[in-house]
Amino acid sequence: MSYNKEQDEMRVGVVQEVLRIIDIDALADSASRTLRRWGPVIAEYIADGRDQLDLVDIVERHCAEEHGLDGVRAKLFVRLVYLMYQLDIVEDVAVVAWHNRALKKADVDQELVRALEPFVDGLNESDDSDDESDDGSDDGTEEGSDESE
Repeated sequence: MSYNKEQDEMRVGVVQEVLRIIDIDALADSASRTLRRWGPVIAEYIADGRDQLDLVDIVERHCAEEHGLDGVRAKLFVRLVYLMYQLDIVEDVAVVAWHNRALKKADVDQELVRALEPFVDGLNESDDSDDESDDGSDDGTEEGSDESE
């Protein structure tokens, strides 16, 4: 897909406005309710993996720079990324790629990167176990089916 500056600017604006709706005092419930309601709108501005990486960048910048988030920045960031993953706005490969890239960047809040590590580790473990079960179950299932017929 070709680069579309207007689409990128709209994505930033929409995501920033949605994130401002979240009530920090009721973080878990408010973040969930807000993204369930507005997630489909955000998803309209996500066309590919690059857009997904950009989306996580926007969320990271919001959590790193927004005043009044002291003490909950990391929790909010992880919660938002997790919800975007659960709502299929970002894919696991995008979350892992963003994390790997962010580890090497000086302009990314490393506290937020570290806070995301358990989630990324879980995604990596899930991918590893899926690969192992796919490898084993495909061979066993096919052989079992052939023998019983």
